[in-house]
Amino acid sequence: MINRILKKNRLVGIMVVLSLALIFQCCSSNPHYMSVKTNKVPIMDGLIDEVWNSAKIDTLKGEMCGAEWDGPKDFSVFFRCLWDDKNIYFFFNVLDDKKIKNFNPIVPWFENDVIELFFSPARKIKDENISHFGFLYGVDSMLVVNNNRSSKDIKYKIIDTNSGYNLELMIPWKEIAGINPHEGISIPFNIEASDCDKTDTTKGIYYGRDISISWSPKSCRRTWQQTINIGSLHLVGLKEN
Repeated sequence: MINRILKKNRLVGIMVVLSLALIFQCCSSNPHYMSVKTNKVPIMDGLIDEVWNSAKIDTLKGEMCGAEWDGPKDFSVFFRCLWDDKNIYFFFNVLDDKKIKNFNPIVPWFENDVIELFFSPARKIKDENISHFGFLYGVDSMLVVNNNRSSKDIKYKIIDTNSGYNLELMIPWKEIAGINPHEGISIPFNIEASDCDKTDTTKGIYYGRDISISWSPKSCRRTWQQTINIGSLHLVGLKEN
């Protein structure tokens, strides 16, 4: 009788461990980024400077959409993130061997060479409160997608590099719905980047994105309407020297 009870308890224990492992595997599939607080505002010039030294470098590798990718030099995206009480800051280094500067008004804005940021106050399917921002290389402009507007309070700079382009940006927290920034908070968050290489040289226009890459798995070209699979942005305190 005692042996049967012990075996049953062992079996229950094994099942609990396996269940926890499955839960961890499920949850850990979404990426996490630790954003360090800064006491110095980065200069929005598109150039990397010492203020970014405390920020971890991450890359977009969650999911790729599209079938015309010729390797990392064709299109790859690396980013860093910092924050303070007023703003959140990002620095993107984009490898892009064919940058398109001509904008085709016939196709949607997201078919451009573009970086998109998504913030959500909660993980919900079809979250109406998601804050969505687009930064377009081709026309050097930005868009607060939720309200279909630009914002003078959002600062950014796009510059060309030998291998692609840099994007440095600053978004005031007041532009991001439903989030009260403080140390220890975890914000549902995702990044998506798109690359357009197809052009008509005779007309000087392009015909839409070839490749999109998301930071979080199972979210490519879907975060704008479904935030359940996005990752997390963790705000941490000042980094000690």
